[in-house]
Amino acid sequence: MHPEGEVIDNTLVFRNPPGCHEVRARVNGNVAEVHRILVVEDYDGDVMNVFRANMAMHGLEDIENKTPREICMELASKGLVSETNCEYWVSLRIFEAVRYGHVGVDRRAYEDFIRGLTRLRDALVMGVSRMSLNKLARHYGLGSAF
Repeated sequence: MHPEGEVIDNTLVFRNPPGCHEVRARVNGNVAEVHRILVVEDYDGDVMNVFRANMAMHGLEDIENKTPREICMELASKGLVSETNCEYWVSLRIFEAVRYGHVGVDRRAYEDFIRGLTRLRDALVMGVSRMSLNKLARHYGLGSAF
């Protein structure tokens, strides 16, 4: 098993830092299965960071000063989401609740947020640290905006 983990009450427990990790199981020296796991310590922070990273990757700027509808319409104008999905896009609604409503996100809502990102073409799904987010912003010419 890689990365190393331990079995506690019939559950594999890994001690990995936040982020996306591959778990590989080997049988007789051959890789039998590969799974990706997402380690998240702060659901609210990850919603904010992942949403911002996706917007930065697609060239949306100043999202803090735009309404969720304006954000979605800008994505739709770039062909990244369907305009008809804006009102019902769960990822946008969860971001809105965290950002503007200061509502905490539980695991179920976080999983809905991640699944909802599949509506966005070329979505990034990851545990994003502020440092990684700043690297991404600089890569796309946005400076250290986060």
